[in-house]
Formats: sequence, structure tokens, C-alpha cells
Amino acid sequence: MFGIKIGYLEKMEINKQNVLLSLLTLRNDDLKSLRDRIYRTSIFTVTLFMVFIGWIVESKTHYDLTKTLFLTIAVFGIWISNFITIWGLRNRFNDSRKSLIRIEQSLALYEKGIYHPDGQSLWPSYWQKEIKSGRIEKLILLVTITAAVTVIFTWINYALSI
Repeated sequence: MFGIKIGYLEKMEINKQNVLLSLLTLRNDDLKSLRDRIYRTSIFTVTLFMVFIGWIVESKTHYDLTKTLFLTIAVFGIWISNFITIWGLRNRFNDSRKSLIRIEQSLALYEKGIYHPDGQSLWPSYWQKEIKSGRIEKLILLVTITAAVTVIFTWINYALSI
């Protein structure tokens, strides 16, 4: 089979191998999709808040207390819904990543000498560990800061009207 050592995999039935390979593809596609949805949701929300800021800065009218409170509540509601959405996607992403690692381990992609003739593993062993890059948390922080700036500009606009 392509000049690689079979060892562990020759004990595994062909059907199990095919199922694992199919699951590997599905998990990879799922991870890409989840990552894309997280980025799109964050970018959309930041853009929305930036439009609010631009609208507040460029408008010649000042808002009364009712409109200021309404905009503050609206921004807070958008921020909360974004946070809940991204956090749920983050949890699903982490679960999919753990599942992908188990599939890769079942296929012995981290085992040395099975696939590569020089005795190395196909995947580096540190890929098995849970990666805590903090990217998603940084996106949440970016959305939070943008929401806070939007609220600050809203209240500055109100203060200028007094």
C-alpha cells in the first residue's frame, strides 16, 4: 500500500478505515465551517457597531434621553446575542476539534513509523493537545470594545444636547 508500513492499520478492517476517513473529512469540513461562521458573525457585528458610531458622529441632531437609552439597550442586546452565538459556536468548535483528534488517533496519524519510512509520525504529537490560542476570545473582546465605544459615543451625543 504505497510503500508504507502497515503495522497497526493492517489489523483494522477496511470498513472501519473508510468510516474513519469519512469522519475525518466531515470533522475537518465542520471545523472550517464553524471557524468561518465565528469570523463572519464577529465581523458583521463590529461593522454594525462602526456604522452606528459613524451615524452618531455624522448626524447633526442630538438625541434626547429616550433615544439615548434606546440605542444603549439596542447595542447591549446586539452584543449579548453576538456573545451567546459566538460562545456556542466556540463550544461546538472545541467539541469538533476533540472529536477530530480522536479520529486521527484511531487512524494512528500520531504514531511513529507507521506511515513515514524514516520513523516519524505523520502528524506532530503536539497537535493532539487542546490548542488554546485565544482567537475566539480576542474576537469577543473586539466586539465588546466596539460596543462600548458605540455606547460612549451615544452618551457623548446626548451630553452635547444638554
